[in-house]
Amino acid sequence: MVESYSFSRVLNGQVPASFLRDKIVVVGASAPSLQDVHATAVTGADLQPGPEVQAESIATAREGFPLDDVPGAVNVILIVLLGLVGPLTALRFGPLRSAIVGVLAAAAYAVAAQLAFNSGRMSTCSIRGRPSFSE
Repeated sequence: MVESYSFSRVLNGQVPASFLRDKIVVVGASAPSLQDVHATAVTGADLQPGPEVQAESIATAREGFPLDDVPGAVNVILIVLLGLVGPLTALRFGPLRSAIVGVLAAAAYAVAAQLAFNSGRMSTCSIRGRPSFSE
């Protein structure tokens, strides 16, 4: 949990110095009108101020990035199996049933990935499956 204090309260001495001593301090605006608010995985429909996102990232780094990758072979097996679901079911059952099976397989993978994430593991193909536009 990240504690938050108003900058004006800190500036006016209304927050004891002991609250901030030996801490990492992130200073930033949290007013929605400044458009530095973001939807995150934990906020649901609510928006989280940018400085709070940064503070949570720092806290995660200080905890040693608690997520571990699953073994590489598991990723390869997942990619091959999920890649074969559509073509193999289409050959056997036709395109409509194949589409239904594909959606069910994707849903099953999403549930399995969430369960793995909850136990501290992450499948690499779940985070690298989207395009990256950074150089």
